[in-house]
Amino acid sequence: MDAQSPILPWITLTIGIGGILLVTRLRRGSLVSPMSITLVMLIAIFGVRPIMMVANDRYNFYGGNNIQDGYQTAAWVGSLSVVFLLFGYFLGTITKRSQAPAESISPPPAVAEFSMARAASVALAVLGAWIILMAISGGGFSYLVLLFEGRGAGGETTVAGMPALVPALPVVAGIVMAFARIGLQRVRRITGLESLLYWIVIALTVIPPSALGSRRFLLPSLIAAVLGALPGSWFRLVTWRMAGLAFVGFLALSIIPFVRSSGSRTGDADLLTAMGDYFSTEGIGGTLDNFFLSYDTEMFNYVAFLATRLGASIEYGYGRGTIGEAILTPIPAALAPGERWSNEILIQAFGGTCGVLYCPVPSTSGIFFYDFGLPGVVLGMTLVGILMSRFEENFLNASGIKLIALLTLASFVPQIVRGNSIAQLWIATQVIVVLIAIRWITRKGSRARRSAQDQAIRSDPAHLCETEVSRHSLIPNDRSQIGSTK
Repeated sequence: MDAQSPILPWITLTIGIGGILLVTRLRRGSLVSPMSITLVMLIAIFGVRPIMMVANDRYNFYGGNNIQDGYQTAAWVGSLSVVFLLFGYFLGTITKRSQAPAESISPPPAVAEFSMARAASVALAVLGAWIILMAISGGGFSYLVLLFEGRGAGGETTVAGMPALVPALPVVAGIVMAFARIGLQRVRRITGLESLLYWIVIALTVIPPSALGSRRFLLPSLIAAVLGALPGSWFRLVTWRMAGLAFVGFLALSIIPFVRSSGSRTGDADLLTAMGDYFSTEGIGGTLDNFFLSYDTEMFNYVAFLATRLGASIEYGYGRGTIGEAILTPIPAALAPGERWSNEILIQAFGGTCGVLYCPVPSTSGIFFYDFGLPGVVLGMTLVGILMSRFEENFLNASGIKLIALLTLASFVPQIVRGNSIAQLWIATQVIVVLIAIRWITRKGSRARRSAQDQAIRSDPAHLCETEVSRHSLIPNDRSQIGSTK
C-alpha cells in the first residue's frame, strides 16, 4: 500500500491549537473548560496520533486488521470535528451576545451550603463506602491490598463486573469538595487551613482510581478539583509555572496505566518507584509515543476501521447510535428490548459484544460518524460547540443542583469525548443523582440540628434573653449604617 499523507492531521492539529488560543486567550478557567478539553482530546486522537502512525508505519487494529484504507476518511472525520466544533462554539457565542441585552443574569446567592470541614467529612464517608464496596466485591480486604500492590487480571475482572457507580465514588467525593469550595469562595476568602484540607481530601480521592490503574475516574477527580479551586481566578492568565506543572501532570497520567497494567510490575516496587523506573527507561519521547499510539487514542483507528465497512458489512445507525443508545443505556441488559447500537456494531464487526472479544470505543465524533456519516459529524459537532459556548457563563453563575450538574458534566468531558459518549453520560447522570441525594440528606440534617437548637433556646428563657440582647447589640442604632462597611 502507498504511504498515507498526514496533511489532514497536521491541519487538524494546527486549527485545534489555534482554536484553543482563540477560545481561552490563555485564561486559567477557560483552559479547563469543556470546550478546551474537548479540543485537546480531538487534537490527540485525530491530530497527533495519525501523524505518529505515519511516522512509525503503524496501522494495526484489533483482530489483525490493517486500517490504512480508512486512514484518510478518519482524518476527514477529525478535521471536520474540530472545524465544526469551533464553528458551533463561535456561533453560540455570537447568538448569546445578541440575546444578552434582553436577558438579566442574577448572581448566585452568597450562601455557603457546606463548610469545608463538613464537606471533608462527607467526602471521607463516600471514600469509606468505596473501600467497603470494593472489598465486598473482591472477596475481602485482602483484595484491596492486592489492588494497591498492582492491578492483576483478577482485579480487572472484579472491576469490570461491578456497577460503574462504585468505582466512580471517588469522583463523587471530589465533586463534594469542589462544590463546597465554590460556595465558600463566593462568601469569603478561603483560609490556609481550609485550602490545605481541600487538597488533602482531593489527594485521597485520586488514590483509588490510581490503584485501579485507569484514568477513567482519575481525570474526572482532578478536573473537579481544579474547577473547584479556579472560579476566584478564572480570568487570570496562566503562568509558565502552571504550564510546567500541567506538563508534568500529563506525563504522570500517561505513565500510570503502563505501570499499573497486569504483569507490568515486579517485586515490591510501589507506584511512584515504578513510574520513575518507567520514565527513566522510556524518557519523554518514549512516554509520548506510547501514549499517543496506545488505546488512549485508538478511536482514530476504530473510525478508520469502520470507514471501509459502513454501508456494506456494517449498517449505519441512523439515530440508533445516538437517540436509540440514549434510550437503551439506562435499561438493564436483561430487560432491554435489544442490544445497544454500540454493541451491535461490535457484533457486526467482530462477532461479539464489548467484553466478549474486543471493546474499542468510538469517541463522540465516531458516534456521529457511524450514525449518519460525515454529515452527522458536521451537524453533531456544531451542536456540541453551541452547547459548550454556554458553559462558562452558566458555571460561574450557577448554584445548588445546577452547579452540581455542571461540575459533574465538565469533570467527565474527557471520558465523554474519547469514549462511548452515551455510556459515559449515563455514568455522569448517576453521579449527579448521588450528589443531589447527598446534598438533600446533609441539608435535612442541618435543618434538624438548627430546629433542635431553636427548641433548646425557647425552652431556656434566660438563654433566650441573652440571645436577644446579643442579636440587638449587632444592629446599629442609626439605620443608615446598615450595609456600611466602615
